Amino acid sequence: MDFPISVPSIGLVGGKFADEDPLAGTPGSLIPSAWGNAVTEEILNVIIGGGLAPNEASNAQLVLAIKNLIQGAQHQILNDTGVAGAYAAANPTPLTALPATGFIQRVKIATANPGASTYSPDGLAPKPVYGLGLQGLQGGELPVGVAVLMYLVQAGVNGGNGAWIIVESLGGAQQIATGTKSLHAPNLAQFPATLATAGELKIPCVVAGVLRTFILKWGQASGASTYSITFPSAFPTACLWAGGFSNGGGGSAAAFCEVGIFSASTLPLYTLQSGGVGSSQAQLRAVLWVAIGW
Repeated sequence: MDFPISVPSIGLVGGKFADEDPLAGTPGSLIPSAWGNAVTEEILNVIIGGGLAPNEASNAQLVLAIKNLIQGAQHQILNDTGVAGAYAAANPTPLTALPATGFIQRVKIATANPGASTYSPDGLAPKPVYGLGLQGLQGGELPVGVAVLMYLVQAGVNGGNGAWIIVESLGGAQQIATGTKSLHAPNLAQFPATLATAGELKIPCVVAGVLRTFILKWGQASGASTYSITFPSAFPTACLWAGGFSNGGGGSAAAFCEVGIFSASTLPLYTLQSGGVGSSQAQLRAVLWVAIGW
């Protein structure tokens, strides 16, 4: 579109329409019907293309139609043309630069991600794909199917250099941030464990609205009657309870284990065997021990 500068005798001033000036005796500009109809039809095409019915009484339809068209373009599902872990797609109107924060892409993923992944629309620089926890992917977050990605430029996320965030991924594993409140979902990283003869398990919990970590430790020892167990790692705050168990005695004598005063890092144990009514004696026995704290 342009002003009808090629049409003679329509009275443009400086290439633009001008009003009539009775004092100066100059007529106003004329609007050729062909040009007026062309302008109107072009505007109507945008309004209709944006899903609206033309309304002569409304002066806000053009901008609304443009917004609808932009939103509709973002809602289109693009076909993935990349490979597993390095995804790519082409927009009907190609992007010429990486978009602003909040730009949405819907991509039909062709191959599931095996781990860390990137996305590159229209041949632009690939940027990492992160989960809602704003961390890199580990595998299984992008199965074959439709994924919704949002471009984000934010300090602390990929060094502020931009990343595509998975807003939704049908059938994909959901990445979540570390839970800190009673109604937050915890992630598996908050349940670390060492599954061995001597090990521990950590379980997040909320006490009076404050996030705490419940810790269970266990182990075994042998070759003595007195033990000073040093935990593989000390309880950060305190050991709340500890106990030991002897492997038993021979014959009719009963073996048992006594617990001394324990701390956040040590557990004293004593193995004894009944020597009759009212008496006991030290006995070499293996022990199993358990401690609970936080």
